[in-house]
Amino acid sequence: MGKINVLQVVSALGLGGIQKALQHYTEHLSKEIFDTTVCGLFKGGPREKFLRDKGFDVVVLNGEFNGLSQLMQSKNIDILHIHQHADLNVLALRAGREANVPVIVETNEFGRIRKGGANDLPDLNLLVGKMCALRYKLWKNLSWAEFFKESDVLYNPIVLSDFLKPDELMKKELRKKYHIPADSLIIGRHGRPDPSKWGDICLDMMPYLLKIFPNVKYLALGLPESKIRKIKDMGLDSYFIFFEPTEDFKKINEFLLLLDVFTYSSVNGECLSVAIAEAMTCKLPVVVNSTPCRDNGQVEMIDHGKNGFIANNPRAFAEAVGFLLKNEKERTAMGEAARRKVEDNYEIRRNTLRLERFYLDLLASKGVEIDSEIRGKYVSLETYPSMEEVTNFEKEYKERLRTCWGRRNYGAIYLWEKFISNYRFYTGLKSIKDKISGLKLK
Repeated sequence: MGKINVLQVVSALGLGGIQKALQHYTEHLSKEIFDTTVCGLFKGGPREKFLRDKGFDVVVLNGEFNGLSQLMQSKNIDILHIHQHADLNVLALRAGREANVPVIVETNEFGRIRKGGANDLPDLNLLVGKMCALRYKLWKNLSWAEFFKESDVLYNPIVLSDFLKPDELMKKELRKKYHIPADSLIIGRHGRPDPSKWGDICLDMMPYLLKIFPNVKYLALGLPESKIRKIKDMGLDSYFIFFEPTEDFKKINEFLLLLDVFTYSSVNGECLSVAIAEAMTCKLPVVVNSTPCRDNGQVEMIDHGKNGFIANNPRAFAEAVGFLLKNEKERTAMGEAARRKVEDNYEIRRNTLRLERFYLDLLASKGVEIDSEIRGKYVSLETYPSMEEVTNFEKEYKERLRTCWGRRNYGAIYLWEKFISNYRFYTGLKSIKDKISGLKLK
């Protein structure tokens, strides 16, 4: 039997978490079993060059979908794996059907429901977290048994070996390098310079935090210009150190090693945040806010009081951060717990093996003959999260919505519990909110 030909497809090969997951899986899929090609549907980007330098065949189609079908036929593709949210994948999936690709897998990054007929559904719909899976199941009004017939959960991966392990001497040297006073308490975060990725709670909490710790510094890598202007308008720019956006992973790693606490908020929340997982890998406790009416995977990643805190208003957020800055023992213990959660859940090899098993099982279900020795290696493979862990999360998530530092956000919890199962209502409400936001921007 020859190698199994896989085509990994994404809209563009930029720096987002979707593209990073595609890159990691492309690099780590077994070279003995799989031959992997990468395609940018609309444009290339930094990951295009990186993957080419690694020896992978990368094709950029600039929106020519006819070329996608031709590419799959010329490469004799066995598995088409589309990375994106559902609405953008229909044309790619149809091209796969046209090219008679045996297996089509979709990583539905944002847990959206596909529009279209039965022929527009993939053979496997992968959600990147348990929260995302729960919401998808509720929106489609599925039982868990029905959910697992079409879907499963596969976390976006983290490559632990990419990260330097922090130590005090290294932190001191890095602070010297970046001219940061040795006695400063350092908080911060990194991300793409997209305003929707930077919620205001991390900025609005600063006046409260400075009353407790006047020597605190906030390091921000990739902060959008609109947020920088807000900080200056608040008169707080002397407490911030701004780092330019970068694709250099070494610089991102160094940035994380400068911090004592990672603070994270996003306007739209996260299905699974690579930025949070990277901070956890560097043994940083994380403070996040809950966003029940948007994506809310951050409260799945952060176990309140164990590897960080959930806080839902500026004062509570400042108090949670202040607790971690004041209590070094608890801060260290939570940072260690954060690292363990990454090792147990998001580590690249564990997740790649799970993806390989999905691929092989799907091919076998389509009647494609797979070498028995290869299949045998995956028979006893433990899967995480298991079906039981995914289904149990339905009850667990309700508890996580009620667990936070300070006052609970009962209004948001009510909206989740009363309306989230009605997909038509939710999307209509979101559409109204987006129109209002658009009018405000104008």
